[in-house]
Amino acid sequence: MSKKSDRTRRPHGAVLAFLIATAVIPLAAGVYRGTVLMLEGDWSFDFESTTVDPLPLFLHVVGSALFYVLAVAQLWPPLRTRFPKWHRRAGRVAFVGGLIGALSALWITLVHSEVRGDILYYGRLVFGPAWALFLVLAILAIRRRDIASHRAWMIRAFAVAMPAGTLAFIFAPIFLIFGDVSETVDDIVQSAAWIVHLAIAEIILCRFSLRRSAPAPVGGAGVLASN
Repeated sequence: MSKKSDRTRRPHGAVLAFLIATAVIPLAAGVYRGTVLMLEGDWSFDFESTTVDPLPLFLHVVGSALFYVLAVAQLWPPLRTRFPKWHRRAGRVAFVGGLIGALSALWITLVHSEVRGDILYYGRLVFGPAWALFLVLAILAIRRRDIASHRAWMIRAFAVAMPAGTLAFIFAPIFLIFGDVSETVDDIVQSAAWIVHLAIAEIILCRFSLRRSAPAPVGGAGVLASN
């Protein structure tokens, strides 16, 4: 029994370690960018400029980093089971952070369409609101005490936010192999990351659903599984 539990813990531990590694990136970026914006102290709005306005950028990096880090922490089963009150409180903060990150990203996209090419522009128009929608659906589900739906929508919301951490790992080998890439390639990779992450999330949810709906084993195996 202990050998089986060790085998099941190792994959979860590896996944959690990877998620923590990806969480460091948006957290570091949020702290750095937020510190720079506060030190500059220029919070004026200039919608005609080629630089992104400080306020929505500040809200985006801080809100997104807050959501991502807390979402990673929420994925660790011992925290959910041993500290349910922390889970609920951290979930509320993650919801607010994610909503701020999603809406401020939409704000930046609509005001500063020149920041990226058309591919990434329309990608942000789709996945920014999708992130906010997934969060709202997750909150509505938990208010109905539909834990399965709440978990599914939160996983989808995390999948949309996850490229903030994983793109560094994606672009690193690309830059090492091909050097600097064009804006079009950059936009395609970033837009594809949303689709790939959501596809992986749906595969995970499908496998989880099939595992829960599978009939319980009978006989001696069933007794061992129940123990």
